[in-house]
Amino acid sequence: MPFFYAVTFAALFLLPAGAGAEEFFYKHEAGDTYRIISTVKEDVYLDRRLDHRSEFLNRIAVKVTSVENGQGQNGQARHEAVFQTSERAMGGFLEDQPMLLPDRGSSFQWAEEYESVFDRDALGHIGIDKKYFMPVVRDVPVFPGRDLKPGDTWTAEGHEMHDFRESFGIAEPYRIPFTANYEYLGSRTWQGRAYPAFSVSYRISSEPPAVPGRLWPRKITGASDQIVYWDFDLGQPAAYEESFRMIFELSDGSTVEYRGTAQAEIIESERMDKKSLAEEITDEIK
Repeated sequence: MPFFYAVTFAALFLLPAGAGAEEFFYKHEAGDTYRIISTVKEDVYLDRRLDHRSEFLNRIAVKVTSVENGQGQNGQARHEAVFQTSERAMGGFLEDQPMLLPDRGSSFQWAEEYESVFDRDALGHIGIDKKYFMPVVRDVPVFPGRDLKPGDTWTAEGHEMHDFRESFGIAEPYRIPFTANYEYLGSRTWQGRAYPAFSVSYRISSEPPAVPGRLWPRKITGASDQIVYWDFDLGQPAAYEESFRMIFELSDGSTVEYRGTAQAEIIESERMDKKSLAEEITDEIK
């Protein structure tokens, strides 16, 4: 599977933040269902040379099946999710000529479907079996459990989990840890509406141990910068936007770089229906 981001953010219709300090936390209720529509535009470089461009369309359906310990910081909810992704190849460069290739496909092609089950507490920490590939970015956002005013900052540990079976022949989900830096930005505009928002940024620089696979990363460097738009009333994010860059120096001496942008928004969903989801994404691809 090519490199791409997917998120677990959820909400619908935001309310602007109040003028004073606010406390961010998730509000979970059993039976809540929602969908996320995200797009990723990505350039892939092999040995520092542009190889191809891709666009990903991700549709994610999530249902909260149970809640323990009620609301507040100790609340924890079980989520069941279906991640469906399709890919559209754009253009690239010929290997021996500095000229842009034409688009290799103008329509989205079905790529993969994943199922996942995870727990999330009110502050955003995720508990999940290591067998699951999705969501990719985990423990983001995580909140400090105190009132925040615009300009306040905090940090929290998180990690990415990637499906490198096709790209590198690595059978197990591949974990990349990081420390995220947050700042409450106050009111920001998303699609013409004012929302309370915060930034999330992290940098990655590691020399991980070898893992079984056709290839494996010897060195990883990268960066992600996001803005998340929040709903205080519902206790969920409503949208996010991101720019990212990841560079993998591989065991065979080659280098693969992924750079691009992503954005997602949440739409309302009344129930989780895998059959209808498959039909809808097929229609979307068409």
